[in-house]
Amino acid sequence: MFLRAGRHRIGCMAGYSAALRLTPLWLCLAALALQTERLQAQPPPASGWAAVAYQQLADSLYAAAFQDSVIAALQAREACIPSELGEQNWMDWLNRKVSGTVCSSALWFDGFFGDASVYDERDATYGRIFVALWWDRRDKIDPTFRFRVKANFPRLKRKVNVIIGRESVDNFITDSPDAAEGMPQSLTTSEEESWFIGMGYSPFSDRHSRLDLDVGAKMRIPVIPYVRLRFRQNIFISESTMAGFRQTFFWERNTGFGETTRLEFDWRSSRKVLTRLYGSGTVSQSSLGLDWHTGVTLYQYLGTAKALAYQFEVRGETRRDVPFRDAAFTVVYRFSTFRPWLFVELSAGVSWPREGLEELRRINPGLGIGFEMQYG
Repeated sequence: MFLRAGRHRIGCMAGYSAALRLTPLWLCLAALALQTERLQAQPPPASGWAAVAYQQLADSLYAAAFQDSVIAALQAREACIPSELGEQNWMDWLNRKVSGTVCSSALWFDGFFGDASVYDERDATYGRIFVALWWDRRDKIDPTFRFRVKANFPRLKRKVNVIIGRESVDNFITDSPDAAEGMPQSLTTSEEESWFIGMGYSPFSDRHSRLDLDVGAKMRIPVIPYVRLRFRQNIFISESTMAGFRQTFFWERNTGFGETTRLEFDWRSSRKVLTRLYGSGTVSQSSLGLDWHTGVTLYQYLGTAKALAYQFEVRGETRRDVPFRDAAFTVVYRFSTFRPWLFVELSAGVSWPREGLEELRRINPGLGIGFEMQYG
Protein backbone atom coordinates (compact mmCIF):
# COMPACT_ATOMS: atom_id res chain seq x y z
CA MET A 1 0.00 0.00 0.00
CA PHE A 2 1.41 3.34 -1.12
CA LEU A 3 0.09 6.82 -0.32
CA ARG A 4 0.91 9.83 -2.51
CA ALA A 5 1.48 13.39 -1.21
CA GLY A 6 2.62 15.74 -3.99
CA ARG A 7 5.79 14.20 -5.46
CA HIS A 8 6.57 12.13 -2.34
CA ARG A 9 5.57 8.54 -1.63
CA ILE A 10 5.19 6.93 1.77
CA GLY A 11 4.86 3.17 1.99
CA CYS A 12 3.52 1.65 5.19
CA MET A 13 4.57 -1.83 4.18
CA ALA A 14 7.31 -1.11 1.67
CA GLY A 15 8.81 2.38 1.65
CA TYR A 16 9.29 2.29 5.42
CA SER A 17 9.93 -1.42 5.75
CA ALA A 18 13.24 -0.87 7.53
CA ALA A 19 11.66 1.45 10.07
CA LEU A 20 8.65 -0.80 10.58
CA ARG A 21 10.87 -3.71 11.55
CA LEU A 22 11.44 -1.64 14.67
CA THR A 23 7.91 -0.27 14.94
CA PRO A 24 4.71 -2.08 15.97
CA LEU A 25 2.33 -2.50 13.03
CA TRP A 26 -0.56 -1.17 15.08
CA LEU A 27 0.97 2.34 14.87
CA CYS A 28 0.28 2.43 11.14
CA LEU A 29 -3.17 0.90 11.55
CA ALA A 30 -4.11 3.40 14.25
CA ALA A 31 -3.02 6.36 12.13
CA LEU A 32 -4.87 4.98 9.10
CA ALA A 33 -8.10 4.48 11.04
CA LEU A 34 -7.92 7.97 12.52
CA GLN A 35 -7.48 9.75 9.22
CA THR A 36 -10.05 7.55 7.45
CA GLU A 37 -12.65 8.47 10.05
CA ARG A 38 -11.93 12.18 9.53
CA LEU A 39 -12.25 11.95 5.77
CA GLN A 40 -15.44 9.89 5.83
CA ALA A 41 -17.08 12.59 7.92
CA GLN A 42 -16.98 14.89 4.85
CA PRO A 43 -18.43 13.56 1.53
CA PRO A 44 -16.10 14.03 -1.47
CA PRO A 45 -16.98 16.42 -4.36
CA ALA A 46 -18.71 14.95 -7.39
CA SER A 47 -16.06 15.55 -10.07
CA GLY A 48 -13.63 17.94 -11.70
CA TRP A 49 -10.79 19.91 -10.19
CA ALA A 50 -12.48 19.80 -6.76
CA ALA A 51 -12.25 15.99 -6.72
CA VAL A 52 -8.54 16.13 -7.65
CA ALA A 53 -7.85 18.66 -4.93
CA TYR A 54 -9.79 16.56 -2.43
CA GLN A 55 -7.79 13.46 -3.30
CA GLN A 56 -4.50 15.35 -2.90
CA LEU A 57 -5.67 16.61 0.49
CA ALA A 58 -6.55 13.06 1.54
CA ASP A 59 -3.18 11.75 0.44
CA SER A 60 -1.40 14.55 2.29
CA LEU A 61 -3.27 13.75 5.48
CA TYR A 62 -2.37 10.07 5.17
CA ALA A 63 1.26 10.93 4.56
CA ALA A 64 1.44 13.26 7.54
CA ALA A 65 -0.18 10.66 9.77
CA PHE A 66 2.28 7.94 8.81
CA GLN A 67 5.22 10.30 8.99
CA ASP A 68 4.27 11.37 12.52
CA SER A 69 3.63 7.77 13.63
CA VAL A 70 6.88 6.40 12.27
CA ILE A 71 9.00 9.31 13.48
CA ALA A 72 7.46 9.26 16.98
CA ALA A 73 7.91 5.50 17.23
CA LEU A 74 11.53 5.65 16.11
CA GLN A 75 12.25 8.46 18.58
CA ALA A 76 10.72 6.40 21.36
CA ARG A 77 12.77 3.40 20.27
CA GLU A 78 16.02 5.35 20.39
CA ALA A 79 15.21 6.75 23.84
CA CYS A 80 14.45 3.31 25.25
CA ILE A 81 17.63 1.59 24.11
CA PRO A 82 20.88 3.19 25.32
CA SER A 83 23.61 3.40 22.73
CA GLU A 84 26.00 1.50 24.99
CA LEU A 85 23.73 -1.58 24.97
CA GLY A 86 25.21 -3.75 22.28
CA GLU A 87 24.15 -7.10 20.88
CA GLN A 88 26.87 -9.65 21.52
CA ASN A 89 24.80 -12.83 21.72
CA TRP A 90 21.24 -14.10 22.00
CA MET A 91 20.89 -12.91 25.63
CA ASP A 92 21.67 -9.30 24.70
CA TRP A 93 19.39 -9.57 21.68
CA LEU A 94 16.49 -10.85 23.83
CA ASN A 95 16.89 -8.16 26.49
CA ARG A 96 17.17 -5.45 23.85
CA LYS A 97 14.07 -6.66 22.01
CA VAL A 98 11.92 -6.91 25.15
CA SER A 99 13.10 -3.54 26.52
CA GLY A 100 12.67 -1.74 23.21
CA THR A 101 9.23 -3.13 22.35
CA VAL A 102 7.68 -2.52 25.77
CA CYS A 103 9.27 0.85 26.44
CA SER A 104 8.78 2.37 22.99
CA SER A 105 5.09 1.45 22.96
CA ALA A 106 4.63 3.17 26.33
CA LEU A 107 6.54 6.29 25.30
CA TRP A 108 4.74 6.51 21.96
CA PHE A 109 1.41 6.54 23.81
CA ASP A 110 2.77 8.99 26.38
CA GLY A 111 3.78 11.33 23.57
CA PHE A 112 0.12 12.11 22.91
CA PHE A 113 0.12 14.10 26.15
CA GLY A 114 3.25 16.16 25.60
CA ASP A 115 6.35 16.67 23.49
CA ALA A 116 6.91 13.36 21.75
CA SER A 117 10.39 14.38 20.59
CA VAL A 118 11.99 14.53 24.02
CA TYR A 119 12.39 11.38 26.10
CA ASP A 120 14.66 11.90 29.07
CA GLU A 121 13.20 9.42 31.55
CA ARG A 122 14.33 5.98 30.46
CA ASP A 123 13.29 4.39 33.74
CA ALA A 124 9.62 5.15 33.14
CA THR A 125 8.97 1.55 32.04
CA TYR A 126 10.40 -1.53 33.68
CA GLY A 127 9.64 -5.17 34.33
CA ARG A 128 10.91 -8.71 34.73
CA ILE A 129 10.64 -12.23 33.36
CA PHE A 130 11.08 -15.07 35.85
CA VAL A 131 11.23 -18.82 35.12
CA ALA A 132 11.88 -21.42 37.80
CA LEU A 133 11.54 -25.03 38.88
CA TRP A 134 10.64 -25.94 42.46
CA TRP A 135 10.52 -29.46 43.87
CA ASP A 136 9.22 -30.56 47.24
CA ARG A 137 8.15 -33.88 48.66
CA ARG A 138 4.48 -32.98 48.83
CA ASP A 139 3.79 -31.43 45.40
CA LYS A 140 6.76 -32.80 43.41
CA ILE A 141 7.96 -30.60 40.49
CA ASP A 142 6.25 -27.23 40.12
CA PRO A 143 7.34 -25.10 37.12
CA THR A 144 6.86 -21.33 37.34
CA PHE A 145 6.68 -18.62 34.70
CA ARG A 146 6.05 -15.01 35.77
CA PHE A 147 6.09 -11.89 33.70
CA ARG A 148 5.46 -8.28 34.64
CA VAL A 149 5.80 -4.94 32.89
CA LYS A 150 4.86 -1.64 34.49
CA ALA A 151 4.73 1.46 32.30
CA ASN A 152 4.65 4.90 33.91
CA PHE A 153 3.87 7.94 31.78
CA PRO A 154 6.15 10.95 32.53
CA ARG A 155 4.00 13.34 30.46
CA LEU A 156 1.15 12.58 32.85
CA LYS A 157 3.45 13.35 35.81
CA ARG A 158 3.72 9.63 36.57
CA LYS A 159 0.20 9.62 37.95
CA VAL A 160 -1.01 7.05 35.43
CA ASN A 161 0.53 3.64 34.82
CA VAL A 162 -0.31 0.41 33.05
CA ILE A 163 0.68 -3.01 34.33
CA ILE A 164 0.56 -6.28 32.38
CA GLY A 165 1.76 -9.58 33.71
CA ARG A 166 1.40 -13.20 34.63
CA GLU A 167 1.61 -14.00 38.33
CA SER A 168 -0.58 -14.70 41.35
CA VAL A 169 -3.24 -12.08 40.66
CA ASP A 170 -5.04 -12.79 43.94
CA ASN A 171 -1.90 -11.87 45.88
CA PHE A 172 -1.56 -8.71 43.79
CA ILE A 173 -5.17 -7.63 44.29
CA THR A 174 -5.22 -8.27 48.04
CA ASP A 175 -1.72 -6.77 48.50
CA SER A 176 -0.38 -9.90 50.16
CA PRO A 177 3.25 -9.84 51.43
CA ASP A 178 3.97 -12.24 48.56
CA ALA A 179 3.25 -9.41 46.12
CA ALA A 180 5.92 -7.10 47.58
CA GLU A 181 8.19 -5.69 44.88
CA GLY A 182 11.91 -6.13 45.40
CA MET A 183 11.88 -9.44 47.25
CA PRO A 184 13.43 -12.51 45.59
CA GLN A 185 10.87 -14.26 43.43
CA SER A 186 11.72 -17.60 45.05
CA LEU A 187 10.24 -16.30 48.32
CA THR A 188 6.83 -15.58 46.82
CA THR A 189 4.15 -18.22 47.21
CA SER A 190 2.48 -19.08 43.92
CA GLU A 191 -1.21 -19.61 44.50
CA GLU A 192 -2.75 -19.58 41.03
CA GLU A 193 -0.86 -17.71 38.35
CA SER A 194 -2.72 -16.14 35.45
CA TRP A 195 -2.42 -13.30 32.94
CA PHE A 196 -3.86 -9.94 33.89
CA ILE A 197 -3.89 -6.32 32.77
CA GLY A 198 -4.58 -3.20 34.80
CA MET A 199 -4.38 0.57 34.83
CA GLY A 200 -3.47 2.61 37.88
CA TYR A 201 -3.84 6.21 38.99
CA SER A 202 -1.72 7.77 41.78
CA PRO A 203 -2.95 11.25 42.78
CA PHE A 204 0.09 11.65 45.08
CA SER A 205 3.26 9.68 45.69
CA ASP A 206 6.52 10.34 47.55
CA ARG A 207 8.87 8.51 49.90
CA HIS A 208 6.49 9.03 52.82
CA SER A 209 3.06 8.21 51.40
CA ARG A 210 1.28 7.01 48.27
CA LEU A 211 -2.31 6.47 47.14
CA ASP A 212 -3.14 4.11 44.26
CA LEU A 213 -6.38 3.31 42.48
CA ASP A 214 -6.13 0.28 40.17
CA VAL A 215 -8.68 -1.26 37.82
CA GLY A 216 -8.07 -4.30 35.67
CA ALA A 217 -9.01 -7.86 34.87
CA LYS A 218 -7.77 -11.42 34.84
CA MET A 219 -7.40 -12.43 31.21
CA ARG A 220 -9.70 -15.43 31.19
CA ILE A 221 -12.94 -16.42 29.52
CA PRO A 222 -15.06 -14.89 30.88
CA VAL A 223 -12.93 -11.94 31.99
CA ILE A 224 -12.70 -11.42 35.77
CA PRO A 225 -12.55 -7.68 36.62
CA TYR A 226 -11.10 -6.17 39.79
CA VAL A 227 -10.78 -2.78 41.52
CA ARG A 228 -8.20 -1.91 44.20
CA LEU A 229 -7.62 1.17 46.37
CA ARG A 230 -4.35 1.16 48.34
CA PHE A 231 -2.81 3.65 50.73
CA ARG A 232 0.80 3.37 51.91
CA GLN A 233 2.48 5.31 54.72
CA ASN A 234 6.18 5.12 55.64
CA ILE A 235 7.45 6.39 58.99
CA PHE A 236 11.20 7.02 59.20
CA ILE A 237 12.06 6.45 62.85
CA SER A 238 15.83 6.81 62.51
CA GLU A 239 18.55 6.48 59.88
CA SER A 240 18.43 2.70 60.27
CA THR A 241 14.77 2.05 61.17
CA MET A 242 11.52 2.45 59.26
CA ALA A 243 7.94 1.39 59.85
CA GLY A 244 5.35 0.92 57.13
CA PHE A 245 1.56 0.76 57.03
CA ARG A 246 -0.62 -0.30 54.10
CA GLN A 247 -4.38 -0.32 53.88
CA THR A 248 -6.02 -1.90 50.84
CA PHE A 249 -9.67 -2.12 49.83
CA PHE A 250 -10.56 -4.32 46.86
CA TRP A 251 -13.31 -5.94 44.87
CA GLU A 252 -12.98 -8.90 42.54
CA ARG A 253 -15.84 -10.69 40.85
CA ASN A 254 -15.15 -14.09 42.43
CA THR A 255 -13.72 -12.90 45.76
CA GLY A 256 -16.18 -10.09 46.38
CA PHE A 257 -15.41 -7.09 48.55
CA GLY A 258 -12.54 -7.22 51.02
CA GLU A 259 -9.75 -5.35 52.77
CA THR A 260 -6.14 -6.01 53.77
CA THR A 261 -4.22 -4.35 56.59
CA ARG A 262 -0.46 -4.77 56.48
CA LEU A 263 2.32 -3.65 58.83
CA GLU A 264 6.09 -3.74 58.25
CA PHE A 265 9.13 -2.87 60.32
CA ASP A 266 12.60 -2.59 58.74
CA TRP A 267 15.80 -2.45 60.74
CA ARG A 268 19.26 -2.12 59.22
CA SER A 269 21.65 -3.53 61.81
CA SER A 270 24.73 -2.94 59.63
CA ARG A 271 25.63 -1.86 56.10
CA LYS A 272 25.21 -5.46 54.93
CA VAL A 273 22.24 -6.75 56.95
CA LEU A 274 18.58 -5.70 56.80
CA THR A 275 15.81 -7.34 58.85
CA ARG A 276 12.13 -7.01 58.00
CA LEU A 277 9.22 -7.99 60.27
CA TYR A 278 5.82 -8.08 58.60
CA GLY A 279 2.26 -9.12 59.19
CA SER A 280 -0.98 -8.84 57.27
CA GLY A 281 -4.62 -9.77 57.63
CA THR A 282 -7.22 -10.07 54.87
CA VAL A 283 -10.99 -10.32 55.19
CA SER A 284 -13.25 -10.78 52.18
CA GLN A 285 -16.68 -12.13 51.30
CA SER A 286 -15.10 -15.42 50.22
CA SER A 287 -12.58 -15.88 53.06
CA LEU A 288 -13.15 -18.09 56.08
CA GLY A 289 -12.58 -15.53 58.79
CA LEU A 290 -9.26 -13.65 58.87
CA ASP A 291 -6.64 -14.81 56.37
CA TRP A 292 -3.44 -13.92 58.24
CA HIS A 293 0.22 -14.01 57.26
CA THR A 294 3.25 -13.03 59.33
CA GLY A 295 6.98 -13.60 59.25
CA VAL A 296 10.52 -12.25 59.34
CA THR A 297 13.04 -11.91 56.50
CA LEU A 298 16.74 -11.22 56.88
CA TYR A 299 18.69 -9.92 53.86
CA GLN A 300 22.47 -10.25 53.81
CA TYR A 301 24.58 -8.44 51.22
CA LEU A 302 27.60 -10.50 50.15
CA GLY A 303 29.24 -8.20 47.61
CA THR A 304 28.60 -6.92 44.11
CA ALA A 305 25.33 -8.46 42.83
CA LYS A 306 25.33 -11.26 45.43
CA ALA A 307 23.05 -11.68 48.44
CA LEU A 308 21.34 -14.15 50.75
CA ALA A 309 17.78 -14.02 52.09
CA TYR A 310 16.51 -16.03 55.06
CA GLN A 311 12.76 -16.12 55.63
CA PHE A 312 10.57 -17.70 58.28
CA GLU A 313 6.81 -17.27 57.95
CA VAL A 314 3.54 -18.70 59.23
CA ARG A 315 0.04 -18.35 57.82
CA GLY A 316 -3.49 -19.47 58.43
CA GLU A 317 -7.21 -18.70 58.27
CA THR A 318 -9.19 -18.38 61.47
CA ARG A 319 -12.40 -20.24 60.51
CA ARG A 320 -10.90 -23.10 58.58
CA ASP A 321 -11.02 -26.66 59.88
CA VAL A 322 -7.24 -26.27 60.31
CA PRO A 323 -6.71 -22.61 61.31
CA PHE A 324 -2.91 -22.93 61.26
CA ARG A 325 -2.23 -23.70 57.61
CA ASP A 326 1.54 -23.62 57.10
CA ALA A 327 4.94 -22.72 58.52
CA ALA A 328 8.02 -22.48 56.32
CA PHE A 329 11.71 -21.60 56.44
CA THR A 330 13.46 -20.74 53.15
CA VAL A 331 16.98 -19.68 52.19
CA VAL A 332 17.67 -18.01 48.82
CA TYR A 333 21.06 -17.26 47.29
CA ARG A 334 20.72 -14.67 44.52
CA PHE A 335 23.47 -13.49 42.18
CA SER A 336 23.88 -11.99 38.74
CA THR A 337 25.59 -13.93 35.99
CA PHE A 338 26.84 -13.09 32.48
CA ARG A 339 24.99 -9.74 32.49
CA PRO A 340 24.03 -7.22 35.23
CA TRP A 341 20.34 -7.71 34.38
CA LEU A 342 20.34 -11.54 34.51
CA PHE A 343 19.95 -13.16 37.94
CA VAL A 344 20.02 -16.70 39.27
CA GLU A 345 18.21 -17.77 42.43
CA LEU A 346 19.11 -21.00 44.23
CA SER A 347 16.68 -21.83 47.00
CA ALA A 348 16.14 -24.49 49.63
CA GLY A 349 13.53 -24.74 52.33
CA VAL A 350 11.37 -26.81 54.59
CA SER A 351 7.68 -26.38 55.40
CA TRP A 352 4.97 -27.99 57.53
CA PRO A 353 1.72 -27.64 55.53
CA ARG A 354 -1.73 -28.92 56.37
CA GLU A 355 -4.71 -27.81 54.31
CA GLY A 356 -7.47 -30.04 55.73
CA LEU A 357 -8.36 -32.49 58.50
CA GLU A 358 -7.66 -35.46 56.24
CA GLU A 359 -4.03 -34.35 55.71
CA LEU A 360 -1.30 -35.13 58.24
CA ARG A 361 1.24 -32.43 59.00
CA ARG A 362 4.62 -33.69 57.79
CA ILE A 363 8.00 -32.09 57.19
CA ASN A 364 8.15 -31.08 53.54
CA PRO A 365 11.67 -30.28 52.20
CA GLY A 366 12.14 -28.52 48.89
CA LEU A 367 14.73 -27.25 46.40
CA GLY A 368 14.50 -24.75 43.57
CA ILE A 369 16.33 -22.86 40.86
CA GLY A 370 15.13 -19.75 39.05
CA PHE A 371 16.29 -17.25 36.43
CA GLU A 372 15.17 -13.64 36.28
CA MET A 373 15.71 -11.16 33.46
CA GLN A 374 15.14 -7.49 34.31
CA TYR A 375 14.58 -4.84 31.66
CA GLY A 376 13.88 -1.14 31.51
